[in-house]
Amino acid sequence: MLGENQGSDDPIHRYTRLRAITEGILVDVTGPARGLGFRIGTCITRSVWDRFIAPESEPGPRLIAKRIGDTLRPLHFDMACLPRMKEAWRLIDAGEDPRADAGPPEGSRHHLAVTYCHDGEDINPVLLVNIGPDDEGEPCLTIGLPEDF
Repeated sequence: MLGENQGSDDPIHRYTRLRAITEGILVDVTGPARGLGFRIGTCITRSVWDRFIAPESEPGPRLIAKRIGDTLRPLHFDMACLPRMKEAWRLIDAGEDPRADAGPPEGSRHHLAVTYCHDGEDINPVLLVNIGPDDEGEPCLTIGLPEDF
């Protein structure tokens, strides 16, 4: 799971987002996300990356870009249309924390239905999107399988 004590002997240990990116636990897709209209840092978990974005040993960059878009476009649509997600987006634009009034952890999470095409066959996982803090406390998105969180 993300954020677990990853090999530290310290009784209190903070596993940072930057460390998770550096170690490959998270894949930073902020660049492509910005190109699709996202305004905050965005990562995809390694399990989603390996199973759905780049399951082949050497997928081409165009295929990877397409699959990243296949992941982010439905989320962008949901954030523009669903009332709860639309409000989170408005708060982010206003520089406010969308998690402040979210209540329990489920309040900052969103289920996302995605369709990927692999070898001519559609695969339809339901991913989980977490709106959480980055290492500086700013809002960010993490997209993964439910068991990743």
